[in-house]
Amino acid sequence: MDGSEVEQRRAAVANFRYGLIAAAVTRELTVRQQGVLLRQVADQSYQAPWGTNWRPHLRTLQRFVVAYRTGGWQALLPSPRSDRGRPRVLTAEILAQAVALRREVPTRSVQQVIEILELSGAVKEGGIHRSTLRDHLERCGAGRREMEKLLRKETAARRFQATHRNDLWMGDCQHTLHLPDPDNPDRKRQVYLLAFLDDFTRAIPHAEFYFYERLPKLEDCFKKAILRCGLPATLYVDNGSIYQSEQLERICGELGVELVHSRPGQPRGRGKLEKWFQLIDRSFLPEALALIASGKLATLDQLNELF
Repeated sequence: MDGSEVEQRRAAVANFRYGLIAAAVTRELTVRQQGVLLRQVADQSYQAPWGTNWRPHLRTLQRFVVAYRTGGWQALLPSPRSDRGRPRVLTAEILAQAVALRREVPTRSVQQVIEILELSGAVKEGGIHRSTLRDHLERCGAGRREMEKLLRKETAARRFQATHRNDLWMGDCQHTLHLPDPDNPDRKRQVYLLAFLDDFTRAIPHAEFYFYERLPKLEDCFKKAILRCGLPATLYVDNGSIYQSEQLERICGELGVELVHSRPGQPRGRGKLEKWFQLIDRSFLPEALALIASGKLATLDQLNELF
């Protein structure tokens, strides 16, 4: 809700309050007559501007009368909230996680962000309203319009394509859903999807879910991709720590694979793999989340088998 809407609602409340006491403040009445009139008002229920039936207390009406006689109509305006514009249910940490999840995959809906936060244990189920999170995401620059602009900007990048199969592989990692921690079933643990994509064929040599975004998991995924589809001439990855390791450079050097990193802050070159991640978000993750919620999917092996 923007500032103008807030002021309109405050004005509506002030008008409502004035309507209750108007008869008492626009006439010359004795204290006894005023008391009788206010009791008659207090004996009835009214449709309040906030959408519910409300029955005022006599002392509340007396307070409105004193406020009006002291400061006029302006004194009947409800006090603005001291925490206006700041989340009450959402902590700064949880809101930062929600913004990061939205920016990680711009097509990710508000409901998907809420489900991921609930599965991670960051918030309790039903603890965040969709409209509340949507408003805060918009204030943080992660609203629907901002994400659409980001997608349009990314699609405007110059296109390229390898000439042959295995000329160029793209590698990346996506933070996905959460599963029960094998060491502590009462807690949830983040799951990471490591994947490689062949630029020419758009085929996926290998992709797998892991509990850790670490070099041994990357090596395992890369090895399985090579055993399945052969060696790529070039491996194109981002600047994450696991892709910058000396171990990966040595592996590529011994295998004769050229290791290329994207420019910092320009991930558009891996857009084909990001598009595939979006497909997974739309088609696979909702089904997996439903099975997790029903208790039919609880382990990493089950997740990868379903995948």
